Amino acid sequence: MMNKTMNNLNNIRSQRKNRESMIKAKRSFLRTQRILATWALLILLFSTNAKAQSGCGSSALVCNNLVRVSLDSTCTALITPDVILKDLNIDTSLYRVEVRDTSGNVIPNLLTYEYQGQRLEVRVYCKSNNLYCWGSIIVEDKIKPTLRVEPIDTTVNCIAMPFELDPIALITHISFDDNCQKPDTFSITDFNETIFPCRDTVKIIRRIFTVFDHAGNRCDTTQTIYLLRAELNEIIYPKDTIIDCLDEADLSPAKLGEPEIGVCDHFEVGMNDIEIPVCGVARKI
Repeated sequence: MMNKTMNNLNNIRSQRKNRESMIKAKRSFLRTQRILATWALLILLFSTNAKAQSGCGSSALVCNNLVRVSLDSTCTALITPDVILKDLNIDTSLYRVEVRDTSGNVIPNLLTYEYQGQRLEVRVYCKSNNLYCWGSIIVEDKIKPTLRVEPIDTTVNCIAMPFELDPIALITHISFDDNCQKPDTFSITDFNETIFPCRDTVKIIRRIFTVFDHAGNRCDTTQTIYLLRAELNEIIYPKDTIIDCLDEADLSPAKLGEPEIGVCDHFEVGMNDIEIPVCGVARKI
């Protein structure tokens, strides 16, 4: 009887162990199935993405957030796929570009000065599947205007030099241009006057001609003016004048003239009237 009872207990324990083993095996199987299913899903997603991208090679459609684009010498800018895509090693023929203005309207992909300073949206499409990414560009004009002045260097006698240093009197040609529009600001500045009181060249003036375009780009050209010392015999004196004594004439040097010394500052000019007696009521001064 005792042996029979022990056998029954052993059978129960054996059955319990078998059931536990079966449960563990089932749990392990289910866990393996879940892992396999997860991997299968990942592989499927990867394969789908690879298939979607396969039309544009191995490059993913990833665009830069913001790119600054410069207008060229013809004041235009063509936006190509490699301008906005992060991957530069691409076959641009596999993509197409779409540009939209600030209102979201599609515009021609040959930008001009009218879009200067604007932030535009650019979309790059894969031609084979029409997938796209997008980013923004800001159109800029970075090319400075051109300025030509002739002559660049010139030598002038200080007597012949206009007193007001008129810039137009010392140039034979001046022109300026820009890749987009004619420069709208023009200025002339004299600076760095170097004085040599005891030399044949008494002064050197550096004159700056400056132009700005509408984008603020600047171009400078310097003209160097060499002022030569003048001699006494080069001074131009006023001509003799005959005035009717019956008239109330203005006999001041400002009216009748005074020596012309230009911008020569090594001369001092003074005046003294000497009256010479003549016949009758006439006077000679």
